[in-house]
Amino acid sequence: MEERKRFLIIFIVLFLCTFLPPITSKPFTAQETPLVIRDVVVQTSVAYLWLSPMVHVYTIVLLVVLYRYGKRWGRVADAYFGILFLFFAFGQHIAVTESYGLAVITGNLVMILIVGLFWMWEVFKPLNEYVFQWLPA
Repeated sequence: MEERKRFLIIFIVLFLCTFLPPITSKPFTAQETPLVIRDVVVQTSVAYLWLSPMVHVYTIVLLVVLYRYGKRWGRVADAYFGILFLFFAFGQHIAVTESYGLAVITGNLVMILIVGLFWMWEVFKPLNEYVFQWLPA
């Protein structure tokens, strides 16, 4: 029952994050929220576009290594995904835009930050088993 309560609390926190408004240095109306989000996403997409091929290649290589060597590379995978999600949280949801100045998409930042922290927690308290095998029918 304890695990069920933890799952419920995490689900509620993540659900409530969807209602966190963006924070900007210049005021905006509630109707402009999609425009703020668009400006931040466009700004960060352009800024980090050059990293995309490397991240995809490293991820594919890591998944192949995990398939081949399993448990021995588990913590490396956990650390990689943890760092990746922490980068996504801060790198893709904070930007300086022309219209709104410094803008932070707080709802997405908090949700992805939580996921990244769970991956980092897994590095120190591993529970995942990276063993690929056929499931019983």
